[in-house]
Amino acid sequence: MAGDLGGVVLRSITTAPRRAIRRARRMRHRSSAPKPIDTWSLPNDDEHRRWLEAPDVAVVNLKKTGPRLVRDAYPRLWEMAEQNRAVGLALLEAGDARYFDVGGVGVLRSTLAVPEPDWIAMLDSIADIDVNRFDAPIYFDIVRTGQHEETYLLGTVDRAVLNDCIEVRIYRLSRAVGSERVRGLEARCIMQKWRADNDRQGLYVSPGPGLVAAAISDDLIRTETVSEWGRERQRLQGFPSPLAVAGPVDAVYLWVDGSDPKWAERMLREKGSGEGHAYDISRFRDRGELKYSIRSLLLNAPWIRHIYLVTDAQVPAWLNLDSDRLTVVDHREIFSATATLPNFNSHAIASRVHHIPGLAEKYIIMNDDVFVNRPAAPDLFFDSAGGVIIPLARTERVVAPTEHLSPVDVARQNSARLIERDYGRSPSRLFRHTPVPQLKSLMKELEHTYSDVFEALEHSQFRSYDDHEVNGWLHHYVALMTHRGIIGRYPYQYINLAVERGREELSALEPTSTTVTFCINDVGDGAAGDDSELLERWLNAYFPEPSEVEL
Repeated sequence: MAGDLGGVVLRSITTAPRRAIRRARRMRHRSSAPKPIDTWSLPNDDEHRRWLEAPDVAVVNLKKTGPRLVRDAYPRLWEMAEQNRAVGLALLEAGDARYFDVGGVGVLRSTLAVPEPDWIAMLDSIADIDVNRFDAPIYFDIVRTGQHEETYLLGTVDRAVLNDCIEVRIYRLSRAVGSERVRGLEARCIMQKWRADNDRQGLYVSPGPGLVAAAISDDLIRTETVSEWGRERQRLQGFPSPLAVAGPVDAVYLWVDGSDPKWAERMLREKGSGEGHAYDISRFRDRGELKYSIRSLLLNAPWIRHIYLVTDAQVPAWLNLDSDRLTVVDHREIFSATATLPNFNSHAIASRVHHIPGLAEKYIIMNDDVFVNRPAAPDLFFDSAGGVIIPLARTERVVAPTEHLSPVDVARQNSARLIERDYGRSPSRLFRHTPVPQLKSLMKELEHTYSDVFEALEHSQFRSYDDHEVNGWLHHYVALMTHRGIIGRYPYQYINLAVERGREELSALEPTSTTVTFCINDVGDGAAGDDSELLERWLNAYFPEPSEVEL
């Protein structure tokens, strides 16, 4: 096995897993039986009674808000965000109200600006809307100046209640069947009132900072439909944001099934020149992680344009080869005609990824042991200037004579020496086990500048002490040195199943936690025992819904 948004640390990386473990231990001593819900504590009105009769709607007692109607359906949050937006648009269209998008490009939820005269018409439509057109209970929070939000079920509120509100937040609640994890608040559609300026006629003032403008003139509210990461938005004409990340972005998986007897035979036949743990068959073991990693990616980053699966004449049995979201790329398609094949060196294979036909300028290298835990936006990996956001770790490389290092450590050291020679800096920090953002143009530039390094890798069948790590150390540090990369941090977890603590961290992980990505590895002597069955059961329960690239 190899191997938020905007780089904000929401919780300490080092303490988050420990807190989760302590929480999991406490829960073991509690009764697993769910607490009974008093449905009579819900308002006794026609709309609540209607939904209580639906077979796929349940009542869940949320900690902060009390009992709420929840639909039993797998919570694809990006889809829920668009469904919530559709409800907001229905309310606006019913009132023939003007609006424009002010939310960030590529973020999960949408934010709509509504001028004050149109805001009044929109509030009228909330009270009059036909709720039978929706397939789930719709909640909305209303916010008044200086007051806490109030929550109502759509179809249960009188018009007078809506007076003086300045913001409406629309959402539905959902959970996976058989689970108590309720999702939905993250995917709200937020509708904001832009009030009329009493001193400047025809001017509407923004309710807060961070939007497209502090105020806008009535005659400039002209919109156009634009496509952003596969979603349509109504943006103001003539106001494209310089802070938005431009697409497209592809994903590339490097995958091998070491249990394939034909592949194993090829490796054993060719393995004459490798050294050290380059022969460790556990590095090539496939435990089915790829399927679930792709599920996590398409579930939480559906804006990925295309997935490329780089293999050595192998195809997973579950893969739908007719899917228009994924293409299998054989090593022979990306290595040159003079390369030494077959190749079993991940350093070499990764160095050829930028030769994939049709690959986007921005792409992310994924390993099958890396997963996306919660909705992630493109600006997790790339900045608005077109550069990469580099997941720098807190640990440093080992600096020692070659005989005391592994081939992996030596590849890093060899790459660091090139940076020292050409940029006068000495790289030391390692990189996290996360998705790896790359720029195709930078990789091509590196291949031209360090042509001898790339050519040597084409003939390095196994990891060796002559290797360089070009996708991490060369790409990332040259990006930093040439102002095409910035350092970013976001909550992630590295879970090592070779130790007992890793199993506790795995059981404590939740999709509602702040962890954005996580890596499941098994580095060590395996003292915790074989974890293959445990991992497969856990992954299937954690990411239960098949993706569109599966048969």
